[in-house]
Amino acid sequence: MRNSIRTLCGVLLLGVSVLLIAVLVTGNLPSPRLYEARYEVRVRDYQKNIDQPEAVLNGLELVDSYALCDYLAQKHASVSVRCDKTRKITLVTYHAQADSAERMVQRVYQQLCDTVTAYGDCMCLKKAAEYQRQIDSLEGASANDGYLALAEQLRDRLAILQADAAGGMKYIEVLNPAEAGKAFLTPSRWMIILCAFGAALGMGFVLVFIKKAASR
Repeated sequence: MRNSIRTLCGVLLLGVSVLLIAVLVTGNLPSPRLYEARYEVRVRDYQKNIDQPEAVLNGLELVDSYALCDYLAQKHASVSVRCDKTRKITLVTYHAQADSAERMVQRVYQQLCDTVTAYGDCMCLKKAAEYQRQIDSLEGASANDGYLALAEQLRDRLAILQADAAGGMKYIEVLNPAEAGKAFLTPSRWMIILCAFGAALGMGFVLVFIKKAASR
């Protein structure tokens, strides 16, 4: 009898422990359930020189992700704006209506794109002006073949930069394209907690049964 009570207490302790963990883990879920819409994006780092023919953008400085998040958070209190250590920017909003959640997060995402694009285009213009200045300097300095060859390389880079800018730069990379901006009903927090508690109790009793069967 005493062993049975101890076993029951052990199983209940396991269930309560899992219950507390589930409460903590699901703390960010709204209760009652709401519609969630989110964007996960990253400002593309052209300084890594990954994409072609955008190699010419090597060294292009864009908006700092942390500063951008601070700016958006101050202007849009109804949408959560976060930036993690990998500089991934997450925009999340919750609302009782699906279309309202989508409109709110899309408005912030559009402002994010407009801000980064305007800044990036400005940087491209500055870089193009610097290329042109160097070309003019090389052409005016000497007819040396080395200078002329360097000027020709800069002209090629300038042409690629202008072509890329005319085609529309992709300054923002969307990391969740399939779900971006779409509203989904959040899971029921209390249902998750109850299921976790029930699963813990069930697993506890299964382990007790296996232990008893093995001891026979």
